[in-house]
Amino acid sequence: RHFRHSMFSFFFNSSKMEPNHDDDHATPRRIQALTKQVVDRIAAGEVIQRPSSVVKELIENSLDADASNIDVQISGGGIGSLSVADDGVGFFPDDLLLAATRFATSKLAHFEDLKTIETFGFRGEALASAAMVGRLSITSRQRQSQQKKGGNKSRNCAYKLSYADGQPIGKPSPSAGKDGTIVKVEDLFYNIPSRRRAFEGNRKQNEEYSKTLSVVQRYAIHCAMQGVAFVCRKRGGNTDLNTASLASIKNIQMHKARQQKYYNDDELQTHGESAVKDAVAHIFGISLSRELLLLKASDGDLKAVSQKALNAMKNKLDSVETSKRILDNNLMPFGLELGTETKTNNLSNATQNDFTYEASGFISNGTFCVPKACSTFILFINNRLVESAPLRRAIEATYVDALP
Repeated sequence: RHFRHSMFSFFFNSSKMEPNHDDDHATPRRIQALTKQVVDRIAAGEVIQRPSSVVKELIENSLDADASNIDVQISGGGIGSLSVADDGVGFFPDDLLLAATRFATSKLAHFEDLKTIETFGFRGEALASAAMVGRLSITSRQRQSQQKKGGNKSRNCAYKLSYADGQPIGKPSPSAGKDGTIVKVEDLFYNIPSRRRAFEGNRKQNEEYSKTLSVVQRYAIHCAMQGVAFVCRKRGGNTDLNTASLASIKNIQMHKARQQKYYNDDELQTHGESAVKDAVAHIFGISLSRELLLLKASDGDLKAVSQKALNAMKNKLDSVETSKRILDNNLMPFGLELGTETKTNNLSNATQNDFTYEASGFISNGTFCVPKACSTFILFINNRLVESAPLRRAIEATYVDALP
């Protein structure tokens, strides 16, 4: 279930276009390459559509940095300023010079690394995009456990660096700061006036803050099982979300800090489920958390279906030997190869399992009743927050006759 929204777009042209006879014999425009600044700004607009988009990208960066506590502060709906602070591993001071550069990343170095990558992002576009459409600054200090790798320069304090139009301003300078990273973006869309005007006014800013809070709440629920705590508030205002105060999340964080392992998977599952329910109670109320039921489902053999898809691709590429060779070279690291014969015993079942999945989550009990406009549908695919209207409608249609 999900909150319902409606959106209508209208386009009007109040002026009549008149033919310009002076341009009948105009010289055709020549094709030219766009400048790097224009390309980067266009790319930034595709990644960042609104303040909540920035917060989502920064939260995922914090999770990639093994953060256990993430603090989000918003001013002016996120247009004035927004910041995301975490207690993750932090940056090497010298790496701050490359932090806001497109396609600069610490998450992979070779194509083969994609085989084992487990991070949210790997292209290095989030910070670069934020730096192109806002005034970005990063303050970071490495964890004690990471400082030996960074030399003496990283041991005593945090380092700060600001950026303008995607370029660093000067060099990293010493600054006060705790272990972890604080990313701050001010004057969002200052260089895109048409985009910025769409978010002006108190009403719009309150709406944007609500959207941002909703994003943070969803990550707070999803990440509770891993013991990640979230705080969200308006700068100088009351705290609207604080899962750091929940005992179940503190318990998981304590085990992580002491590098303790749970006795078995059942104990880990129990602690995680309790943390998720506590997060739901904190956000939506205890009456809902008491009615949550755990669900799990899976179907199919992912590798077998992947192999079948690759073989289908091969049939379309028989006449292009170069393309086949490129595919083979790129896919071999994944344990997959193009070929007419199967390399797995399960491939014979692939025709019956063209779609494979593994899912888990919580659903409210059938006896729990709320107005339809107040229902909520939260979906994560591969740990990424996803909005899927078709899936939401399918679930609603399935239960519409069964639920009160």
